[in-house]
Amino acid sequence: MSVIRIVSLTLLAVVGVSRLAGAAQQRAASAPQAATPQGQLRGIFEPANFPQDIKLTDVLFVTADVGWVAGEHSTIIKTTDGGKNWTAQLGGDPNNSEQPITFLRFLDDRRGWAVQKCAGVCADGDRLLRTRDGQNWQEAGLIPRGAVDFTFTSSRHGIALTNGSPNYYRGAIFVSDDSGKTWAPLMACEMSTTVQGLANKDGCWFMRLEMLSDRTGLALAHDNNDHLAIFRTNDAGRTWNYRVLPMPSHEADFFFTDANHGVVVLNDGKTYTTNDGGGTWNSMLATTLTPHIRFADPQVGWTLAPGYTTRISFTTDGGARWSTLAQVSFPANDSEYKFAFPRRDRAYVIGSHGMVYRYSLVPQRYSAAANSFDAPAMPAFDVAQFGARADRIRQEIAQLQAKLGSTPNGAAQPGATAPVNSAPTAQGGGFTQDTGTASAQATGGFTQDTSTTAIPDANGGGFAQDVGVPFDNAAAAQPVQDCCSAQITALQTDLGGFSQDLPAIGGRYRTLNLITAGFTLFNALTQQARQMRTAFNSLKHAKDLQSASLALQQLSNALASSQQTVTTGLPSPGGWYGSGGGGFVQDVDTPAGGAAGTAQPFAAF
Repeated sequence: MSVIRIVSLTLLAVVGVSRLAGAAQQRAASAPQAATPQGQLRGIFEPANFPQDIKLTDVLFVTADVGWVAGEHSTIIKTTDGGKNWTAQLGGDPNNSEQPITFLRFLDDRRGWAVQKCAGVCADGDRLLRTRDGQNWQEAGLIPRGAVDFTFTSSRHGIALTNGSPNYYRGAIFVSDDSGKTWAPLMACEMSTTVQGLANKDGCWFMRLEMLSDRTGLALAHDNNDHLAIFRTNDAGRTWNYRVLPMPSHEADFFFTDANHGVVVLNDGKTYTTNDGGGTWNSMLATTLTPHIRFADPQVGWTLAPGYTTRISFTTDGGARWSTLAQVSFPANDSEYKFAFPRRDRAYVIGSHGMVYRYSLVPQRYSAAANSFDAPAMPAFDVAQFGARADRIRQEIAQLQAKLGSTPNGAAQPGATAPVNSAPTAQGGGFTQDTGTASAQATGGFTQDTSTTAIPDANGGGFAQDVGVPFDNAAAAQPVQDCCSAQITALQTDLGGFSQDLPAIGGRYRTLNLITAGFTLFNALTQQARQMRTAFNSLKHAKDLQSASLALQQLSNALASSQQTVTTGLPSPGGWYGSGGGGFVQDVDTPAGGAAGTAQPFAAF
C-alpha cells in the first residue's frame, strides 16, 4: 500500500467517523455483576450493528467494551462502549472499491495489526497494516503469501503460519523482528506418521496458531492422510517440535487454556480434551459441526458452528462437560460467522450487512432491544467471598493500628510507607518487565516462562498456591508480643488463608483474550500476596512499635492493591493497560537470522 493509498483510507475513515446505531439498538447490558446475584441474571443476545451494508470479516475485543471489527471495503471500525457506537477508522463505506481487511491481532488497546487483501494474484503477500495508538493505521509491510494465521508477541516480534508460500508449496512458519516489515522463512511443515503400517514422511498444512505467552505457543496442522498434529514452540517461534494426535481429521480447531489443558474439536463435532499437555486425550460427547472454539478464561469457553442456523455449545468447567444452545438464527443468514469472547459475561458475533450481536449477562427485568433473544447465563465472577475476607482483614488492621497508635512511642505514621512494588492499575501502573536486556537468554528475554507451572490451571493450580514467602511461626518479637499478641494471632490466621488463595483468583478468572492481560492479573495478585506475607513477617518481628506501625502500613497498602487489582481486573480484564500506557513490557527482539529449520517429533511437551 502506497502513502497515497493510506491517505485515501484515512479520508474514508473521516467520512465514516462516529456513525451511530439506531436508537432501538443502543441500550447496553451493563449491570454491575457485583450488585446483582447470579440467580437474578439472564443471558441475552442483542444487536449492536454497524449501520452500513458491509460484510464483516473479523472481530477482536481487548476488554468487554473496547474492540475492533474488520470487513469488506477496507473497513476497520472500533467501539469503546460495547457496540453502542461505532467509529470507522478505515473504510466504512460500502460504495468504495477497496479490498477487504481481515486478521485483527492486538497486544493491547493501542498496538495492533490487520491484513488487507491485495487485488488479484499477490506474488509477495497481502498488505500488513499496523496501529500504535489504537486509532491510526499505516502500512507495516507485507504478510507472507498464503498466511492462514499470525500473531505478534511484542511490538517487534511476529510469527506467521502459511500454506503455499513462495518458499514452500506446503505449510511453513515465518518470523519477523521488525514489526512485520520483513519476514524470514523458518521451517516447512512436515510430519512423520504411519500409513497402513508403513513409515510415511509428508508435508502438512497449518490451520491455526495460539500463543500461551510471549515464548510458548501451539500450532495445529494436518497432512494428506488426515493426521492431525500440534506443533509447539518454547522460544517465541525459533524452534518447533510436534506431536501427532490420535484422532484423524483434516478440519479441526483447538484451544489451550494453559500449557497442560486443551480442547480439540473435529469437523464431525467430536471433542477431545487433554490435561497433560497433549500426552493423552479423552473423548467427549459431540458438540457442534465445523466449529470455532474460544475460551474467555480457563473455565468458560464456547464453540460456534457457523451456518444458516448457528449452534453454540458452552462449557463452564474448562471443557470437561459441554452444553448446547438451541439453534440460533442470527439475521444475517451467513454460512459463516466469526465471534470474539473477551470475558465470560460478554461475547460478540459478526456477519454480513454490518451485523454485530452482543452477548451479555443482564438483570431479569432488563428491557431488551428489538430483535434480541435469550441465551443461557454464563456463571458470573464469584468473588464475593474475596471482598468479605478482605474487609475482615482490613478491620483487624484498623484495630491493630489503633492499639499501636495508643501505645507510647508507637504512634502510627500514615505517611511513611516502605517501597512496595506497585501492581498494575487502571491508569497503567507498574509491573514493567524489559525483556530485551542482556540478562535474557539467547532466544530473547522474558525470563518468566509461562509454559510451565507458572501458568495456573483451570482450578487455579500451578504456582498459584505458592506465594513464595512462608509465615514465620516463631513467637512474635517481645515489643509486639507485649502490645498485641491476640490481635497478631487473629490477623495471621485470616491473612494466611487469604494470601494463599489470592493468586488462585487470578488463575481462575484470568482473561485468555490477550497474552499480557491474563498473565499480568495472575502475577499482580501473586506479587501482592507475597507483599502481604512479607509485611506481616516484618510486623511480627519488629524491633519496636514504630517499626511495627510501618510494617502494618505496608500490609494495609498491599491489601488495598489486591482489592484494586481484583475489582479492576475481573469486571474489566486488561483495564490496567488503558490510555496511561500500563506496564508489562514484552519484547522479543533477537534477530530472526539463520537457516530454515525443521520440526522434530517430541515425546512430551
